[in-house]
Amino acid sequence: MKNKTARRHFTTLIRFMQKLPASANKHFQMDWWFQHSRPHHHPQLKVDKVLTRRDLTLCGTTACALGWATVCPSLHKAGLTMTLDGDVRLNGRGRLGNVEVAMRFFGLHESHAVELFCRSGASTPKQWARQARGVLEEMDA
Repeated sequence: MKNKTARRHFTTLIRFMQKLPASANKHFQMDWWFQHSRPHHHPQLKVDKVLTRRDLTLCGTTACALGWATVCPSLHKAGLTMTLDGDVRLNGRGRLGNVEVAMRFFGLHESHAVELFCRSGASTPKQWARQARGVLEEMDA
């Protein structure tokens, strides 16, 4: 991985996911960027609102690794955000596809971005972090 900033972002996400408590497991799902799947209403969940860490504590809410990345404080500060309709934005711009954002922000090749953010079979943040660590080692080899 050549871009030092992107590498730092990627290693930050791996550490962040590794350190999430077990309670985060029920709010982690790789099938959707962000989803609220319960029939009850949470007034703070408005489609155009930016996803927050608090949103991911509400019952029925889940996000994938990229969704969780947007609530990591340092990555959010670096410009990574997601609206509740699943639009990942880089520095406030939402015209890029989510895989493209992952490629640019984390310095990943398309195949690695798809593997980690679209096809990962991880069912917990820690499992995802192990997969991502493997990709990082492969890229560094």
